[in-house]
Amino acid sequence: IFSYHLARYQKFSRQPFVVSPFCLPSPSFCFFSLAAPMEAGKLTENLVLQKTRVDHLRHVKNLNLWGNDLCDVSILHEMPNVEVLSLSVNKIRSLKDFSSCMRLMELYLRKNDVRDLEEVQYLSGLPNLRILWLCDNPCAESSGYRAYVIRNLPHLEKLDNIDISPEEREQAAKHAPLDADARRAPAKAPVKAQEVVDNVRHRWHPSDPEFPAPEQVRGEGHGHRPSSAREREGPRHHA
Repeated sequence: IFSYHLARYQKFSRQPFVVSPFCLPSPSFCFFSLAAPMEAGKLTENLVLQKTRVDHLRHVKNLNLWGNDLCDVSILHEMPNVEVLSLSVNKIRSLKDFSSCMRLMELYLRKNDVRDLEEVQYLSGLPNLRILWLCDNPCAESSGYRAYVIRNLPHLEKLDNIDISPEEREQAAKHAPLDADARRAPAKAPVKAQEVVDNVRHRWHPSDPEFPAPEQVRGEGHGHRPSSAREREGPRHHA
């Protein structure tokens, strides 16, 4: 494109065209301008290192990236030492990429797009996982959701901010396994626009002390705010 306009300028102008290095875009600018659309929705090494301020992915222990429209988190395979992941309000559909985080202790995944409850089995090999938040995912609306998660994650201590009692664990062990239809999220009836507006007003009010600043709202931010100070500020571990 630049060569085309340069040729036209030289053809129709009587003035010589002097190329200055200050008027040309840098190669890195051109590269990232073309590459940026390809990174949309993907958790990248640059984003992780920028957020955690460590020098290598293997040093990451705590990552908080809620509300970033993330759907591809495959880079988690390169983070074997991560202990706390806060990825609420994104577009994650599978839990497969979390199966390699063997030191993971806390996983926050509210308001994502996990539909099949059977995805929970990808977490069954994580011996240190103690806290899991999956509420506001389609799979959480499945029949027998809580019993299914507790039965498949025997080391879990808290699910959706509710402690798991010994009695509940024993009851879940006796619960019959869900069939394929029960594991799927039920279909939702259409929601009227006014109902959405009313819901947003109910959940988000400017007088609320946890009302977020506009720049904090991204992705599904419309009508969402962190449900607790812990999620808003992120877990208090240090990378």
